[in-house]
Amino acid sequence: MSGLEILSSPQEGFITLVSSGGWRVACLNGPQVYQRKGISSLSRHLQTDEVFILVKGSCLLVTAGNGADPGELSKTWMETGQLYNVTKAAWHGHILLPGTTVMIVENRDTGTENSESRPIPETISL
Repeated sequence: MSGLEILSSPQEGFITLVSSGGWRVACLNGPQVYQRKGISSLSRHLQTDEVFILVKGSCLLVTAGNGADPGELSKTWMETGQLYNVTKAAWHGHILLPGTTVMIVENRDTGTENSESRPIPETISL
């Protein structure tokens, strides 16, 4: 054995590829589970930054500060190979187009018990 794992997942949705210590790397594949034509709420994680890396396709990343509720919306089309770090407690959401793959790095225990969601005043549509 060489000590090397080469991992990917053709499955749609959020698939954890590696968990080690307190972190995990997941693959987010569209279109069925995570492709949305619009979003009307944002979420935030209270205990971790969350890193997004676009592998292929198109993804709109929406952020809105880290106040008690989402603030002014910022929309960013992700570029392939760039690392996008959404800092702890920052409101965010995304829209994936068909055929998109995004890698995600975050705390291993990130889930509903340490995250929040809030509606936003305008639905963001493509």
